[in-house]
Amino acid sequence: MEKNDIIKLRNEAKLYNKNKNFDQATVFYEQLFNVTKNYFDGIEFIFCLFQIKKYQEALDVCRLLYLENKEYKNISNLYAQAIYFTQIQTQKKETFMKAANAIVKLTSATQKYSPYINTVIKTLSFLKKNEPKNYNLLLEWTNKVSVPQLNTKAYLFTNAKTNKTIKLPSQLEQWSLHKANALKSLNRNKELLIFINKILENNESRKWNNYVWIIRLQGIALQKMGKPLEAQVIYAKIVLQKNDWFIIYEYAKIITENKDYKKALQVILGIEINKSPLYAVALILPIVAKLLINIDNTEFAKKILVEAKNNKQTPELNKLWNKLQQQITTANLHKGTIIKILANNNAGFIKEEGSISIYFELKNYLGEKGEVTEGLKVSFTKVESYDKKKQKKSFKAIGINKINL
Repeated sequence: MEKNDIIKLRNEAKLYNKNKNFDQATVFYEQLFNVTKNYFDGIEFIFCLFQIKKYQEALDVCRLLYLENKEYKNISNLYAQAIYFTQIQTQKKETFMKAANAIVKLTSATQKYSPYINTVIKTLSFLKKNEPKNYNLLLEWTNKVSVPQLNTKAYLFTNAKTNKTIKLPSQLEQWSLHKANALKSLNRNKELLIFINKILENNESRKWNNYVWIIRLQGIALQKMGKPLEAQVIYAKIVLQKNDWFIIYEYAKIITENKDYKKALQVILGIEINKSPLYAVALILPIVAKLLINIDNTEFAKKILVEAKNNKQTPELNKLWNKLQQQITTANLHKGTIIKILANNNAGFIKEEGSISIYFELKNYLGEKGEVTEGLKVSFTKVESYDKKKQKKSFKAIGINKINL
């Protein structure tokens, strides 16, 4: 191709590029690059390929251009971006780690438009969810970035179907949780406590989606370091916001370690046994039996152990659980009147005598469900809960019985 033809072709490509007609610009830049092998024509060609999302083609051109121009940062960064789009974003398991290592060698966290930090965050998630787990490697990857380099803003988007705003964790939140989990899994508990205390110095961390899980790791570390009393204080805060069976189970185990067997039993009986998976039931029932023995209630302990051997979710187990809840909490019975049944007929409110209205769920009524009506006099146990709507501590009623007048 003659020099004048090359100049003409380049000018046409530039014009299409300027007018954001990237499809047509790509056609011209491809012809141009195939003839000239010019570095700058190649850079423009790659840019246009990115614009029309032809990442594999961009990767092929990057490889060619990089081999002859390794000293230029622009091509290194574009090469890294092409690898990111074709290997990291697509989560190709077979080539993921090779691609991630290539990216962090090609570019840096400080380079403009670099995929370096996003690659580190994606790699941490990849290492966490894929087997076999390698927490030493995961921790090594957390050290590839520093806190000031990470974005602190949560990602917000609207779900098109529900029209609800979804909040996704920031880079800093994701990185912090991955590092804390790695330290926990490696039993580096002293380092974990120091790290979490550093996180909690930032008041913004209290707004994180994963804040509760961060302080849970704090509680776990304290327990492992032989500080169950301090761990109990941490867990007392956690259960106000999370009532997952394993959270309550962990809390009860810590209280047991502190030899407050009755309180531990009251706590673990807060688990909704009928909604817990079988593997959870297999863990919960033996500890309940031991706690019952510790408070000299061998009769119930024997019944619980029978259910543990059955290893099934049965109506008998649910009845036994409800009776046990009622017996253990009898000393703390409250009285009131059902003042409202919600439209779903699954919950409502009880007005406690001389006090406030308390939320209840129908499943916690121990009699015939059909007799639950507004105006019914009941006795109940009041337990701590968390009002997600008002974002504060609250109470709910469990072990609800009709009062026979």
